[in-house]
Amino acid sequence: MNDYSFNIPWDREVSIITYSIVIIFSLLCVLLSYQFLKKSNIYIAITLITFVSTPIVAYIYSPKKYHIKNDNLIIERGIGSVKISLNNIMYASVLTKDQMKNTTRSFASGGLFGYYGAFNNSSIGSFKMYAGNYNDLILIKLTNGEKIVVSP
Repeated sequence: MNDYSFNIPWDREVSIITYSIVIIFSLLCVLLSYQFLKKSNIYIAITLITFVSTPIVAYIYSPKKYHIKNDNLIIERGIGSVKISLNNIMYASVLTKDQMKNTTRSFASGGLFGYYGAFNNSSIGSFKMYAGNYNDLILIKLTNGEKIVVSP
């Protein structure tokens, strides 16, 4: 079988959220660093660490590429890539905007470097998403009942 790789493009919302957060957090880090140098304070240090680590952790767990290799779909992330055997896929279907209405994040990112993590809605139920574009989504149902949403 041939190997295929696909980048995960961002939609406009992901781009706006990601660049805005990175710029705002960077500016806040500069201000907090200046304050910390003037007056060492544990609260400033903790806040500074939070502003530095949040985008880094979000980037590490965000989906980067999809690979189809050796009968597997591999969702590449900075850490903890997801591997799905093609033999375990029951079906795949295109999701409509109506099916994605009222989607809530259980433990997920809703736009910072993409859409990824655990989500839930009344149409699909619980699912994991690894996407960069909320407009073009595909639902993959596995033989074990797990549901995964990706964006080509």
